Amino acid sequence: EPVDTDLENFKSSCDIFYLKKTLQRVEKLQESINIRDKNEVINNRDCKKVSSIIEELSKSNLLSNGIPCNFHGDCVPDNIIDEGDKFTIIDWRQNFGNSLTGDVYYDLAKLMHGLIISHDIINDDLYSFDRSMNEIKYDFLRKNINIDCEDIFVEYINEWGYDVKKVKVMTSLIFLNIAMFHHYPYCHLLFYLGKNLL
Repeated sequence: EPVDTDLENFKSSCDIFYLKKTLQRVEKLQESINIRDKNEVINNRDCKKVSSIIEELSKSNLLSNGIPCNFHGDCVPDNIIDEGDKFTIIDWRQNFGNSLTGDVYYDLAKLMHGLIISHDIINDDLYSFDRSMNEIKYDFLRKNINIDCEDIFVEYINEWGYDVKKVKVMTSLIFLNIAMFHHYPYCHLLFYLGKNLL
C-alpha cells in the first residue's frame, strides 16, 4: 500500500540501500574470502565488474525511483506462514536506508530471490561451484514448483503495472548483498549468481 513520504529522502534511501550498501558488501566480501570483483566469464557469459554495473545503475536512476510503501523487508517464502484461513508474515525489517518507509520493489525482489534459490536445496548441497582462472561455473537444482511460481509471479508483476526488469535487477543485488553472510562455497554461488543475473 503506497504511503506519503518525503520523496527526496526516499530516493536517497533507495540509493543508499541498493547501490552504496551493495558496493560496501562486495568490498567486505572481497576482503573476507577469495573473491575478486573483475571482468570474467560466468557460465559462458562475459560479465563486467559489479562496481562498473553499479555505476551504470546509479546514472540511470532505475533504482532510486521506487514506490514508497509499508513493507516487510524480508518477504521470502520462508517468512510466510500458511495458517489455512490466513497468512502470517514474520521477521519484519526495521528500516530501509534512512527511512522507516520501504520500497514495494524490494519486497517483490525478495520474493523473486526466494523462488530462485531454495534453502532446503542448498542445505542438501544440490548445487555446484567451480572457478578456474577467469572462468566461473555454477549450477543449482530448482524445484519445478518454484519455476512455475516464478512464471506466475512475473505475470502478476506485469499485470499490476510494475517493472519486471527492475525487480530482476534488484533480485540480483539481493544475491550480491547476502553472499557475505553465508558459508563457502555457497557464498561464491550467491555472488556469481548475482553478478551473472545483474
